[in-house]
Amino acid sequence: MARNEMCFAAGNTVGVKLTQEIHDLFVNTIRITGRISVAAGRCAIGISTARGWMAKGRLEEEGPYRKFLDDVERAKAEFLLLASKRLNQLALGGRVEMPAWDKNGNPVRDHREDCAVIPGVPCGCPLVLVEKVLLPESRILMWQCDRVDPAPSGDPQQPDVPMALEQTDAEQIAAAAQYFDLFRAGIQTLLDLGVPMPQIAAPLTIETSATKVEPEPVEESAHTTSDTAIASNIEPTEPETKPKPPSVDDAF
Repeated sequence: MARNEMCFAAGNTVGVKLTQEIHDLFVNTIRITGRISVAAGRCAIGISTARGWMAKGRLEEEGPYRKFLDDVERAKAEFLLLASKRLNQLALGGRVEMPAWDKNGNPVRDHREDCAVIPGVPCGCPLVLVEKVLLPESRILMWQCDRVDPAPSGDPQQPDVPMALEQTDAEQIAAAAQYFDLFRAGIQTLLDLGVPMPQIAAPLTIETSATKVEPEPVEESAHTTSDTAIASNIEPTEPETKPKPPSVDDAF
């Protein structure tokens, strides 16, 4: 089986090739588990590699990658069919045929006479099936009903949204020509109004003008002068007219 060979040197990578062996093992694992991650791990490839092969298959109408994509999708559908069938049996109950197991947890097989039974090695002999009765499970049944019919009372009628019709190349060219004719008519209208062509073709510029706003002058007062003098550690000047000292006549 091809494997990834990668070293620490940048760009020195050899990718896995899609062989028939990987194809069969991958599809068989999807049929059993329904998971791409499990199938990729079983085939010793990366999940991105498997998804890359499937992406190549979507771009091809035939070839190995297209066949790989179709087989993987078919195997996934078979797994979902089996899981849905078993889920219905668990929800509704009934008689189900299941493999018989021994005391050690190994499946019981109807060995042929020429079968060389080796412990731990599965053989191709058919399994022994026994019937078991499964009781109905109401929680599973309710979960199924909610998933299949999430709105049993009916959703409000939604208006049908019409889908856009696909246009041919000629229709797309005609639609583009209409927009061009509208643009040309707008340019011609500006020319008829007297707007010069350089001004029409010039890029749009937005002029901004800002005027400096001067603060309003503050009226100076005596308190302002004294506060300013105190703040600047300057002694305030005394007024020119000093009050007269009191005399003896003023006291009597």
